[in-house]
Parts: sequence; C-alpha cells; structure tokens
Amino acid sequence: MNDVERFRDVIVARAGARVRDDELESLGSLLEERMRLLGFATFDEYSIALDHPDELALIVHRIVAGETYFFRCPAQFHALATIFEEWKRRGRSVPRILSAGCATGEEAYSIAIVLQRYWEIASATVIGVDIDPARLAAAEAARYSSWSLRALDPVVRASHFRRVGRRYEVSESVRSSVRFHRWNLMRPLTSLGQFDVIFCRNVMIYFGAREASELAMRLSGAVVRDGFLFTSHAESVGIPGWKARRFDDAFVYTRATVPCATPDSVHSFVVDVVSQRTRAARPTAAAPDTHEELKSLLRRERYREALSVLDSQQELTLSQEEMRAALLFATGSLREASELAARLRSVSPIGNFVAGLCAEAQGDVATAEIEYRLAARTPFAFAHMRLGLLLAADEPESARRHLRSACELMDGASDTMVLLFGGGFGVDALRALCLSRLQRLEQVHA
Repeated sequence: MNDVERFRDVIVARAGARVRDDELESLGSLLEERMRLLGFATFDEYSIALDHPDELALIVHRIVAGETYFFRCPAQFHALATIFEEWKRRGRSVPRILSAGCATGEEAYSIAIVLQRYWEIASATVIGVDIDPARLAAAEAARYSSWSLRALDPVVRASHFRRVGRRYEVSESVRSSVRFHRWNLMRPLTSLGQFDVIFCRNVMIYFGAREASELAMRLSGAVVRDGFLFTSHAESVGIPGWKARRFDDAFVYTRATVPCATPDSVHSFVVDVVSQRTRAARPTAAAPDTHEELKSLLRRERYREALSVLDSQQELTLSQEEMRAALLFATGSLREASELAARLRSVSPIGNFVAGLCAEAQGDVATAEIEYRLAARTPFAFAHMRLGLLLAADEPESARRHLRSACELMDGASDTMVLLFGGGFGVDALRALCLSRLQRLEQVHA
C-alpha cells in the first residue's frame, strides 16, 4: 500500500469522507502540498498532524467541498449566453466577469469559453479570485483530468483543450482571457474594479448569516447597474433592489429591468458546449423506473427535464409533489413554487422549507425564518441546517442547537433530498459545513 492509499484510509477511518479510486491522483497532490507546507519528509511524520482536528477538518473540507468541473450547472451558462447575446446585439463592449471563489479555475475558464463566442478578447477580462494559493496554482497551470471535462462535448474539448499526458490543458486563447488573484472575499472588492457579471456559487453557504449578508453587499457594490450576480440554487441573496430573474432553467440576481430574449443561437450554443450524453430526452410518458430516472437527472442538475418527467405523470405521489416544489424553486419559478409549497405545508415539512427558500430568495428573511422553524419541528436535516446558518449571528445558542441536529440527521437524509437541497454537495460535505460552523460558533461564544 502506497502513501496516498494510506492517506485515504486514515481519512475514511477518522472522518468518514469517501475518496474514489479516480480521485487518488488529486488526493496525492493534496498530500504532497500539505507535507511540503508543514515541513514533513514522510507520510509517517505527517500522519501525526492528522491527529489535530484542525488539520483533519482542512483535509475533509478540501476533499468533499472542492469538487468542480467545466460548465457545472449548464442552465446557468445557458443564462449567461442569453445575456451575452443580448449585450452583443446592443453593441456592448467586452464585459468584465468575476469568478469569486474560483477554486481550481474550471468555472472561470468555462466563462471565458462562452465569452469568446461573442467577442474577440484582446486581454484578460475574466478575473478569478480565491483565498487558497494551492488552488490558484492549479488554476494557473490549467491542466485538468478527464473527470473535470466530463460534461463537455468532444468537439468543444478538441477546440479548447490539448492532451498533455494524462491531463488536458486549456488552450492559450482561453487562458489569455483569464487572470487569477489571491483574495479574501471578506475584504472590500473595490480595488478589483467594477464587473458586468459576478459568479459566486457555493461560496456563501459556508458563511454565517451576517457574513453572507456582508459579502452579498460587497458583491452588489462591485456589479455595474445593469449587471448580474450568479449564485447556486441553494443560496439566496437578500439585497435591497435586487430580484431573482428567471432564464429558462435558472434564475439570476439583477437590478436590470430590460428583458433578455433567448434566441435560437443560444440554445444551439449550449447544445454545442454541454455533451449530449448529459442531456436526457424529455419523456412523453412515465417510465417504470421513473424514480431512478429522476435521480439521474438530479445528479446531472437537469432540473427542467426532471420537471418534465413529473409533469408527464397522470397523478403525483406526495414525495413527487415535494420534489416538484423543490424543482420549481431551483428553476426560478418562485411564484409556482410558493403556491405549491403553501398547499404542501399541512402535510409535509418540505412545504414549509420550500416556502422559506422562496421567501429568502425574495429578500423576506423574517418570513423565511418562520417557515424554517416550522419545518425544523420535524427531523428534516436541511431545515435545521438552514436555520442554524441563518441564526448564527443573532441567536448563537439556537444556531448551535440546530447545527448539531443537522449533523446528527444528515446521515439519514435520503439521496433525493441531498440532490434537491444539497447545492451539489454530498452528505460528507454538508456535514463538514455544519461542523465547521458549529466549531466556529463554539469558539466565539465559549
């Protein structure tokens, strides 16, 4: 057994975080990085450091929360292409885009690939920022495993990447349009300038309510008047004057009031970029294995197609109605989601939870808190998690109680609930999130 495999065994034994065989290469890179930074020459020496909870927590966070890949959540890149199409039609110059919390760069390079369809790029106009220097180094190296490219069509892969050994390197034309900087998002963004679009996905979920609100305000100040802010569907932004705007299968935050059409060329572009292998056909009738089909679509974040499967049914079960409410929220249909959630309140905590998500998305935090509290009267892990994050600033004791409940209940969460409400993260990552927030609260209020 080599050191990387021993490392994996320690992580599984002490933290329960699972590592697939195809992730061993990246795990080896992480091991090398930590040993180098801490000054250990052998794994036996470094294994002593893993006895410290902070080091183990850092490793688990890097493993379970760091997954990203090119064109993750295709519906949002469809929305971005729609925006770019309209701006190009109006004669707008090349926009500036910020990828906040860019990790290893897949998101920033995906944005650049879309951007190049509409403008000739003479200089870096996509800025990626992250606090982790190791991840930024990987982003600047721009070499990725086939797993990171799994959602790409082979034609796009051939156009924008070249094979280098077992890795794929981003083309020079795409790389030259992106620049990376080390940046703590708790700092003001003013020195970075103004941006037409900001992507900040699966970042605010790691912040407490107050910190997330402060970050949202900083992001708001960095976006031009008619710009757009992209978050994950699991994150809500309550900024005065900003509204969630629907673009087919996704919703995006904006102050802009001018509608953006969705031309056919945008649809064809997204088909070009995202592999046909990841796009399931819309069914005309329910298949016998509808449940597995829905789970497959959820894993690939094909929310609109999952809705189509449900809408093809003659009659829905309670669990399917719950799923439909969550999918309506995820695709930006807030009014329909709120209406269905209201009907479900009397029979399911998910009705309260989705109603809370809709209220929070529209800036009504007080109503959201009430709905989350109602949902948290039951052993529904996600209601406890959301309430714990929301109450962290003003009611730390209540927040701790709900976060502890979320940690205990998360292992029992069904695969479907994790896919619907986990924001693209698995059980390990969600538990690690709750634990990290709980530890921070206990340190502050010890």
